[in-house]
Amino acid sequence: MTPFDDEINSLIQARLKQSGLTVLSRPSLEYLGARTGTHVPADKIFGIMEKIVHETPDADAIYFQGAPFNPLPIIDRIESELKLPVIASNPAMLWHILSRLGHNFSIQGYGRLLASWPPLN
Repeated sequence: MTPFDDEINSLIQARLKQSGLTVLSRPSLEYLGARTGTHVPADKIFGIMEKIVHETPDADAIYFQGAPFNPLPIIDRIESELKLPVIASNPAMLWHILSRLGHNFSIQGYGRLLASWPPLN
């Protein structure tokens, strides 16, 4: 899920494919206005994710790219109700940077990655 247009989403999809990942769905959500600074409520984001997950039952995870769609308040809800792990760019960067600096935390309420804090490989 991104706030970007189809052109940028195509570039992101190509990069993910180079990493061995398959993108099953990449709906254009630029219409929500997040790219222009418009706040998108967490419940609206959850509703969109719920619809996309039901439309793509073969998905193994949900990926959020870009800060305008702030999934932090609903990562736990998405993971528990939609039964898929969430990879979001901001918490993943936080985990990666702090892990590289030798830190290990358990931050509850923002998804499995930050709660379990797996070791950096």
